[in-house]
Amino acid sequence: SKSTSLADDIIEAEIDTLPGLISIGTAGTSTVFSGSAFQLINTTTSSASQGGVLQLLSNDGAALGDDHRLGVVSFAAAEDSASTYKVGASIQAFADAAWSDTENGTRLEFNTMDGNASSELSLTLDSDKTATFTGKIRSTNTTTSSSGGGGSLRLTSDDGAALEDNHRLGMVSFAAAEDSSNTLVTGASIQAFADAAWSDTENGTRLLFRTMDG
Repeated sequence: SKSTSLADDIIEAEIDTLPGLISIGTAGTSTVFSGSAFQLINTTTSSASQGGVLQLLSNDGAALGDDHRLGVVSFAAAEDSASTYKVGASIQAFADAAWSDTENGTRLEFNTMDGNASSELSLTLDSDKTATFTGKIRSTNTTTSSSGGGGSLRLTSDDGAALEDNHRLGMVSFAAAEDSSNTLVTGASIQAFADAAWSDTENGTRLLFRTMDG
């Protein structure tokens, strides 16, 4: 591989073959680029395994511990004329368990800022494929309105086989904390079930509305 420093406002690296590595910050050092852009260019023939790669590595000589961070991409800017930098948003990767040769679970945390230097966790993508939003979820359809338009939320069940009778298509649940320890309890739900085994001629369903009393 090779790397080159080009124009005044662009730092460009050309990677001839993968793995092509540019090591920045090795052995406790750091490298500062003064350009306004940093480009990683893979010049090999494009394929499903090619493309530019930015890899953030954590390696202190021991296996990664549970809840330890693999790396972070942070977005910062100056808040005054004295070049006082503040991080406005970040994407962080954490271990979901202690790492070993049989365990490499992770989660991604997306943080935004509201107010003065007040970082807020907005979205977490867990190793079990759960996406947890800490605020509102908004779906906006900006196409011309029609009988088939509007915002859409689709819950899909697809295990590769036809849906069986009485199997659930999806659920919308409403939950809240029942104590100061953030113990969440579902108070109501809307569930969709198959009314028969599904096929290309049968797609019967029923909706169940559940509430809580006591």
